[in-house]
Amino acid sequence: MRRPELRQIPVDTAAATLLGQSPGQCVITMSVGQWDGLLQAAYNKGWTLLELNEDEKPVAGYQKSTITELEQEVEKAKIDIALKMGSGRELRKAEEALRIARQQLESS
Repeated sequence: MRRPELRQIPVDTAAATLLGQSPGQCVITMSVGQWDGLLQAAYNKGWTLLELNEDEKPVAGYQKSTITELEQEVEKAKIDIALKMGSGRELRKAEEALRIARQQLESS
């Protein structure tokens, strides 16, 4: 199985999840370069993936973007566009981008 492009997060954030500092989050550890169906399923569900080297030290963290994160990014973009352009057309474009991103997340 080929490893897809993953969204990297700070190692400290991923490690904090593992240490229970981010309640309600799930984490799974992996070796450097490891990829399989279990990791794919965990990533698709939003779990934090923590990549460990041979000494079991964290070297990378990964987590799929959530719809909430994308919505926040689009809201910021909409505000920026409204302030710069004042155009309802540009706002509709941003809303359409959010709708497409939401469909892509839900289908994966």
